[in-house]
Amino acid sequence: MAAQPGLVVNGWTILVHKLFLDQISAIVAEIERARSKAPINFSKKNCAKRLAAILKLALEDIPHNPANPLYRQGGTIGNDWAALREAAQTGATLTGVVPS
Repeated sequence: MAAQPGLVVNGWTILVHKLFLDQISAIVAEIERARSKAPINFSKKNCAKRLAAILKLALEDIPHNPANPLYRQGGTIGNDWAALREAAQTGATLTGVVPS
């Protein structure tokens, strides 16, 4: 299997979904329109601030600590499987872990 291309940040390989790229491209286009209208103050526009925040999260904050509870999406893993998250964080091996 060929390696997937990705950006390595803080030891984590960042892979980007096409839909994410589409959204980033739309924001960049919005920034370019704002820049053509106001070349000096375009960086103060919402779209520029939004892109800066998204890139900071994706390339700095999340790779620094991807296990941060802030990035968990509710109870998607479920209480029965919480041991898997703990094992993944510690590098432990679980055998026979099946939720009751």
